[in-house]
Amino acid sequence: MSTRTARPADLPDATRTTPDPDVVRQARRTGAWAGPLWLLAGLGTFAPESPGPGADAPAIRTYVEATHDVLALNAVSSVVAVVALLALVPALANLADAHRPGGVAGRYVVGAGVLAAVQMIFFSAVYSVWVFLDPATLGDGALVSLYAAGGLADSFGSLTLIVTCSMVALVSLLALRHRFLSRPVAVLGLLVAAGELVSLAQLLGENSVSSTGMYVAIFGWFLWPAVVGLDLGLRLVRRRG
Repeated sequence: MSTRTARPADLPDATRTTPDPDVVRQARRTGAWAGPLWLLAGLGTFAPESPGPGADAPAIRTYVEATHDVLALNAVSSVVAVVALLALVPALANLADAHRPGGVAGRYVVGAGVLAAVQMIFFSAVYSVWVFLDPATLGDGALVSLYAAGGLADSFGSLTLIVTCSMVALVSLLALRHRFLSRPVAVLGLLVAAGELVSLAQLLGENSVSSTGMYVAIFGWFLWPAVVGLDLGLRLVRRRG
């Protein structure tokens, strides 16, 4: 009598588990409002064109006077965007933990999301400080120093983008395997992460390819949470239908 040796495909997959339906349902509910809220807030977070690095005090005063209302809108929109992000990220972390219990994926997603929120708050504080300060009451030196902090905020944002895009890649890979997001949304996340990977070529020198990768990563990160939220919301509606 012959026996057949079990192949890996015949063996149970220990990494697969049945997720808690309540966790999945709550994550979809959260995504249904947090994703659109992120998109709506993001439309108001684009900072107006500034005088550029090394601007002198008169140019900075002119810039602040001309863009005060837009900077105020940026500040409010940033707060709303942070709220949306801090709601969506735990929902994604819960989905990751529900499908891969005991892993570190959920904790990494939360950590990356919190770092992104901190960066957004810092960026908004630096660029919207003029909403709360009157440039006319500041000396030229203080004015130029405050304005120069924008370079630090930009650098922090670039470093943070590496972490957030790696989080996007992790969620997307898990979604491809466990199907808690649709395949096109998961693929979009991998493309966003790939754009950031390509942009790291800037460390080796300026080139158009790396710049393109950076733009893909920046605008991809802007769109990805909204698309994820929409996808989760549609899954919730289809489940109810």
